[in-house]
Amino acid sequence: MTTLVLLDTNTYLRLAKRVRPFVGLKFGQVPYLLAIHKVTEDEVHRNPHLRYKNPWFDGPEFAEERLAKQVRLTKDEKAQIDAAQSVLMGWVQMDVSRFTSFGRSPPGYADCWLLAFGQVRPAVVATDDLGMHELAKDFKDIKVWHGYELLAKLKTAKAVDDALIREIYQALEANGDMTKTWEDAKHKVFKKSSVQRLLRERLKSSLPQGALQLHPSHRTSVKSGLGPNLLQRRSPVLIAPR
Repeated sequence: MTTLVLLDTNTYLRLAKRVRPFVGLKFGQVPYLLAIHKVTEDEVHRNPHLRYKNPWFDGPEFAEERLAKQVRLTKDEKAQIDAAQSVLMGWVQMDVSRFTSFGRSPPGYADCWLLAFGQVRPAVVATDDLGMHELAKDFKDIKVWHGYELLAKLKTAKAVDDALIREIYQALEANGDMTKTWEDAKHKVFKKSSVQRLLRERLKSSLPQGALQLHPSHRTSVKSGLGPNLLQRRSPVLIAPR
């Protein structure tokens, strides 16, 4: 069964310009499906600053993609989401100071609507809004990802590569849009995968092409977690190239 990943404004703006296609993209083994709702589009159109910083947003390629892949709701689903949104808004108002600490902003109308959507459909909400993450902690049926988590899952699914990830990070830095969570992920999540790839490439390039292959029994051992120690203690069984 496909699981929707509902895109918040900040995640959409950080990724949609470079990950093509974006809305409607299906990925992973679950599988996941990237989705957007008009509430996100409306939020950009109401904000002159966002429109100024993202002039590409209403370009034909992006507008047509959003329109074609936009999530549609039944009358009953809309009513359920409105009710859930009201509960979430009330929850925020009960302790506003909690959601404004550490530089956060309290979840607003659109934020609570997206989280309510995640409860009703259900769906994963992809957002970099820390206030939304804080609110979701109180409701077990609301699942949220950071934008970098979505990007990492796209990489695992081979929907993006290291070169595109570097391009996305360069854009974040150039636009003054590098948040702490994205900065931390750059050094922890994505650096780790890049180092592993580099080591694999170096190992591959150090062997004469077609000269050596690991015996199948060694490959099995590597998969079982014994690989590094096994290869150090035992000489590999060589198979002569045909």
